[in-house]
Amino acid sequence: IVGPRVQERLEAAPGLGGVALASRAVTHPDFPAATVRTPLMVKADGARKFWEGADADAPYLSECFGPVSFAVAVDSTEDAVALLRRTTRDKGAMTVGAYTTSPEAERLIEEACLEECAQLSLNLTGGVYVNQTAAFSDFHGSGGNPSANATLCDAAFVAGRFRMVEVRRPAE
Repeated sequence: IVGPRVQERLEAAPGLGGVALASRAVTHPDFPAATVRTPLMVKADGARKFWEGADADAPYLSECFGPVSFAVAVDSTEDAVALLRRTTRDKGAMTVGAYTTSPEAERLIEEACLEECAQLSLNLTGGVYVNQTAAFSDFHGSGGNPSANATLCDAAFVAGRFRMVEVRRPAE
């Protein structure tokens, strides 16, 4: 935990919904005095309300920096992708980590990420890069959605319609 505000958010997160997985303290073998916590997962229902426009203040639509994630119940893959599109467009997404065994779901997720300008790490079991283009250029984010609009060097001064979005998959 990098600071007291992150710890405060982690401690307050159970109030955002039902707890699917509680956070617990872990002792780091090399740094026993460090504050290390496992992720907390909050259950969230009612996602349909948001992508229909009625639930714009749902807790899972705001960044909760720290080891907190949300499991949002939806009715179908199409609903999940619609929620992904809407939240990326309205709130932003630096990156998307997606896991599926369905080629159709993979296609829908990739299409949504390319159209909404979010970097996609698909079915990766090792490192998931938060901003994969930063390793190869001065870009920090795609420049194409609210949270990915901070770049060290943005080609928009030449042509604002060009953005960089990538999809990473495991090597075959």
